[in-house]
Amino acid sequence: MTVYGLLSVTLDQSIKTQGLQVNVPIERTEGESWSLSLAPSYDKVLTGFVAEYMPGLFKGIEDVGEGALPSFGILSFERMAHSDIGSSIDIFRELTRAIVRALTMEQVPETPNEAFALLAV
Repeated sequence: MTVYGLLSVTLDQSIKTQGLQVNVPIERTEGESWSLSLAPSYDKVLTGFVAEYMPGLFKGIEDVGEGALPSFGILSFERMAHSDIGSSIDIFRELTRAIVRALTMEQVPETPNEAFALLAV
């Protein structure tokens, strides 16, 4: 089974906010075709934040938990790519969890195995 999802997120803590602000753009269209698809003849990949996958983003943030989330700042979801065949709410939940954990790591892993171990928690 093919699983596909791309997610880009930034964390800006240069502005002192009260709590953590999460920005997620939601688009009314399916999105535009993405030219960087890995298998363009097999799977249609689109860009854009469609409502179908938003529960995965929000559940991923909840999964990380308050203790691991930054206490202030602006967490902005900037880019998403998804496919007709391989994308799901679950893959975007997992991507969100991994990205938020990576953005908030206090210790930078020295090897790929250490990075996977920290993200899998």
